[in-house]
Amino acid sequence: MWYKPPAVTSPVGRVLNWLTEPLEQRSTSVLDPDILYPTIDEQLYARQQQQAIGSSSRLTIKQALGIPAVYRAVSLISSVVGSLDLQEFIGEVEIEAAPVLKRPAKTWKPSEFKKDTAMYLASRGESIWMIDEVGFDLFATSLLPLVPEQMNSTWNGREFTDWWTVDGNGKERHFKPETIRHMYLTRDPVTGRGLGPLQLCGIALNAAQQAEVWASRFYLGSQTSLYMDSASPLSSGDVDTFHERWASRPPNLPKVGHGFTPHNLALDMEQSQAIEARKLTRSDAALMFGISGALMEVADSGSSITYSNVGGLATELIRLCVGPQYLEPIEEAFSDLRPRGHDVRFDVEGFQRADDAVAPSASAPAPASDTVPAALRAIG
Repeated sequence: MWYKPPAVTSPVGRVLNWLTEPLEQRSTSVLDPDILYPTIDEQLYARQQQQAIGSSSRLTIKQALGIPAVYRAVSLISSVVGSLDLQEFIGEVEIEAAPVLKRPAKTWKPSEFKKDTAMYLASRGESIWMIDEVGFDLFATSLLPLVPEQMNSTWNGREFTDWWTVDGNGKERHFKPETIRHMYLTRDPVTGRGLGPLQLCGIALNAAQQAEVWASRFYLGSQTSLYMDSASPLSSGDVDTFHERWASRPPNLPKVGHGFTPHNLALDMEQSQAIEARKLTRSDAALMFGISGALMEVADSGSSITYSNVGGLATELIRLCVGPQYLEPIEEAFSDLRPRGHDVRFDVEGFQRADDAVAPSASAPAPASDTVPAALRAIG
């Protein structure tokens, strides 16, 4: 057992304790190279990093979706995918879409199925389907979307050899790999599972959540934070007693105390609400998900959305974000369910044309018809 000197508060003692602490940790049974890290040195480094950043751990998916900018990005992507129809082609000739494309899951609405598939991709980095029913031709007729975090898998570096879930009683249910369809944004080469923005950008999300927490706690108790200056020294018990009495009174009620002088903290509204930090969160979320800043309400200096370019935002969203990251893997998964030579595609033409008939620009001539109200002509 490594020698540990007695705890002392002198500077020399603190330095000595700091130097010997890692040596003592090496002898503890908590550190196991086979659990998370291959060597004890890496475990010690991870522990020191955790101590340096505090006790906060990586955000859960639910906590991350509680950040307004993240929820906006995920809901925008999933809503767009859920609103698009599926088409089936043989070569370049469109044919009538199979029933599984019109209603992928018998117990789910078509828009719900597509929306949840995209939501899992955006928030979990992967989406998983199970073939629930097949027709007489042995092609899928109904699918079932699965919750990714409830699925376990075995990956051999090339393909998944097993999928299974574990119920509350510890009983395992295994699925045949050929009945599973797996889509991902970024594949983890070790596990084969998918990774997305919420899994890979945890540090930025932690900072964003802390800004939200700071803003909400500053006005906790319906009044601004105060610093109470006492004319005489107080014990910790006196401080707690005074704090409890002060907080127990309703806001705006006069408080009387001998020897106390209240001071408002030197923070303005922007500082107290961490407005700049929360604005940065919008930019980070737009960057993480690959969405135009205009669609995320990111206010760039000198920029504005006009009638002339708002129609192009839908096209940009499809071409640079939703199309390659979400539509393409879903299309390939559906195509694998159809006979060879059949291709499944989302109909994005209608979505991209949705804003073609926008209001005319300010330079366009006003309608000549006298039946158009003057207020509407002014808008034109």
